[in-house]
Amino acid sequence: MAIFSRRKKPASETGTVESAAETPRKRGSALAAAVLRGAPATEKAVAGEARGEYTFRIRSEATKVQVKRAVEEQYGVAVKAVRVVNMPGKVRKRGRIQGWRPGFRKAIVTIAKGQKLELVRA
Repeated sequence: MAIFSRRKKPASETGTVESAAETPRKRGSALAAAVLRGAPATEKAVAGEARGEYTFRIRSEATKVQVKRAVEEQYGVAVKAVRVVNMPGKVRKRGRIQGWRPGFRKAIVTIAKGQKLELVRA
């Protein structure tokens, strides 16, 4: 049968498309991947965890609201506050060669009491 035939197909030839069951997808993984860049393993960051403050490196364009949503969806905790800090780049020298280490943006996220995060340190 031609692609553009004038005759219509009988009902038996037309296949019915059954709706596929949608699998539940973990929400927030795309947002968290786009916003969060990892958790630094510094002494200051580890000490803040005892107070319920967790530190994350984030994209330079990320806002406090995006960070809050990403942490809540990724880890399933209630975020109380988000503070954002732009860390400056630093001059590094090796012999006579001088260069720059790039700066970065970090977020300090305070979560509700009694909740914990399991972080993978970068």
